[in-house]
Amino acid sequence: MQAIIARLSANSFMEKGWSITLVTAIIGFGVNAKNAALIAIAGLPALLFWALDGYYLSLERAYRTQYAGVLEETDTASLSLSLSDQTSRFKMWGRALRAAPVAILHGVLFLAAIIAATLISRQGAN
Repeated sequence: MQAIIARLSANSFMEKGWSITLVTAIIGFGVNAKNAALIAIAGLPALLFWALDGYYLSLERAYRTQYAGVLEETDTASLSLSLSDQTSRFKMWGRALRAAPVAILHGVLFLAAIIAATLISRQGAN
């Protein structure tokens, strides 16, 4: 379980790097081309990476909770890596999407794309 938690955390970290790189590259190309539509498209990967990051965080939290439960038990026959209760996991995903490290990073990227697209479209209108 520790390896799964570590892997989820590493995936989340790498995903954040990809998100920043991809979104800022698209915004940069759009600003260089003075193309507001291209910049606005950068909002889509920001939202998709936001959802993915929230998913990783919710899984990591679920495994941490399960791991804490295993540490309290003395019966090793109950060791299972499968997560149950899909409804609870969906709620956990929603909470993870609103977690500060996830929401701030991806929210800023999304807002940067929208603000840059708005500024470029206004500049083109003048």
